[in-house]
Amino acid sequence: MSPDTIPAGGVSEASESRTTAYDGGQFSVHYEPPRVVRRFVVPTSLAPPESLLLDIEVAFENGVYFLRAVEVDVAIEEEKPQDAFRSLTEAVRGWLEYLGEESPVLAPDLEPQRRYTRLLRYEPDTWFGRLLIH
Repeated sequence: MSPDTIPAGGVSEASESRTTAYDGGQFSVHYEPPRVVRRFVVPTSLAPPESLLLDIEVAFENGVYFLRAVEVDVAIEEEKPQDAFRSLTEAVRGWLEYLGEESPVLAPDLEPQRRYTRLLRYEPDTWFGRLLIH
C-alpha cells in the first residue's frame, strides 16, 4: 500500500515514514494499525412474544414468599426470594411439559393454558413479564 493511501475505515497496515517540508523545517509522520482490537460478545436469550409472557403475583407473609404465575395458575411458597423464583420456574416448566407431552383433556377454563407450552422454546429467564406485588 502506498504511504499516500488510507483505506476506507482507517489504516489497515503500517505505512512508510514520510517527511513533509514546511517553513520551519520538516515533519515526519508514520501511521501504524492498532496492536489490539477488543471485541466483546454478550449472549442474550431470544425473548418470546409479549402475548406469551406470564405475570407473577408476589406476596410475603409470615416469613414466606408466595409466587404465582397468573396465566397458568401455578403457585409456590419458599422462604427465600431466589428459591421462590427458581421453584416457580421449575413448577411452570413441569406443568407446561406435562401439557405438551401428555396432552391431557382440560376443563374449558384451563384450555387457554395450553398455548403457553410455546414458552418451552425459550429460556426460562424470558418467560415472565410483569411483577404484581400484593
